[in-house]
Amino acid sequence: MTDGSTGDHPTARTTRSRGEWFVWIIPALALLAAGSYIIKDVLDAGRTITIQVGDGSGMSTGQTTLQYRGVKVGVVKQIEFAPDRHHVNLKVKVSKDNEWLAVEGSRFWVVRPSISLKGVKDLGGITSGPYIAVMPGSDDSTAKDEFTAESSPPPTPDSPDEFIFFIRSGSPGSLSQDSPIYFREIQVGQVLDVRMASDARSVLLRCSVQKKYAPLLKLDTKFWNASGIGVDLGLFGAKISTESLATILSGGIAFATPPNAGPNIEQHAVYRLFDKPEDSWLKWDPKIDLPELPVPSWPLPPENQVIGPGGGMTEFKP
Repeated sequence: MTDGSTGDHPTARTTRSRGEWFVWIIPALALLAAGSYIIKDVLDAGRTITIQVGDGSGMSTGQTTLQYRGVKVGVVKQIEFAPDRHHVNLKVKVSKDNEWLAVEGSRFWVVRPSISLKGVKDLGGITSGPYIAVMPGSDDSTAKDEFTAESSPPPTPDSPDEFIFFIRSGSPGSLSQDSPIYFREIQVGQVLDVRMASDARSVLLRCSVQKKYAPLLKLDTKFWNASGIGVDLGLFGAKISTESLATILSGGIAFATPPNAGPNIEQHAVYRLFDKPEDSWLKWDPKIDLPELPVPSWPLPPENQVIGPGGGMTEFKP
């Protein structure tokens, strides 16, 4: 008979392993790392804008970039058709530090590699594909989220290192953006933009020369189309003339300034473009000081002097 009393039965004792907490370290660290990445993504999220383009060929999400002055400032996150189904909308994530680019007045365009007689442009795009370039609006502009890409690069803004002027012509011929401008067969400038005049009666070429060569431009300076090859037939044969190989391939402009040509011109002055130079222009030999030319590291010879027939120094005459 039992009296209901309990005997000395063994009881289980539970003890917490001292190393049990260690198994939670790896999940905790993973959770902490994931949280830090999420916080970083939120802080660095930037802003998403929409850029409408006419053609999305060669573009891909995560690879096509938005660039300013050759620096990546955003990336395409989504590509879709516009509601009209004739255009393509690019959803571009602009990095947080560069949101100032997405403002009223900013201009966007697609840059694709091109090969022509002038050479290869945007060679890097051959391997990486096209990218989107941006020219920002003014600093006081308001933020904007929707843009339409332009079909061609906008005109280059004036640079403090360049002297800007215009040349008016009946037609551009082979002249185009980046066509060189020569003085004494040395390139001193280039054509920045070519567009129809507002009255549709002429074509305006927006041009620049480097500031150090600006004193070469006077009131009586003459410009002519130096594109192609000039052939002059005479009794004693043919005289062939060309400014350079570059002008044969891509067009170019040359100019000459007469002695005592008058005062310097102001920026944005307008010259006329002649088809070819007069013989007298090619004989002009003005002396024009160019104070902003850098001084070379090697010693300069006597100014405008060459060795003459008798072995002495004499004045150089072109």
